[in-house]
Amino acid sequence: MRRVQVGVITTYDLVDKFVEDAARRLARELVARGCVIITGGDGGLMRVIAEEVSKLNGVCVGILSVELEELSYSHPLRHPYNTVEIRSGMTYTARSSIVVRSSDSIVMLAGG
Repeated sequence: MRRVQVGVITTYDLVDKFVEDAARRLARELVARGCVIITGGDGGLMRVIAEEVSKLNGVCVGILSVELEELSYSHPLRHPYNTVEIRSGMTYTARSSIVVRSSDSIVMLAGG
């Protein structure tokens, strides 16, 4: 059976603790419902979401922009928590179209 794919559009900036907690709760709920989560694969809240999904053995797909593709995991905008990384070859803005078009539903959290 095909799993529901939920795109989470959010920020790579640092956010308040209550926003980070909301992102973790969202990730837990989506994993509990068997969803595949799709993000831009960056740092910030995208990292928080991917890390939470990873802890729960869920699936998080990161659509990487060309700017991220060659960065090491030690860089603040890169992280090892995506289950799947897709190197889009596109800019930050353009790769968002892949997130949107690949998702059955979209959640926007704290910008994006």
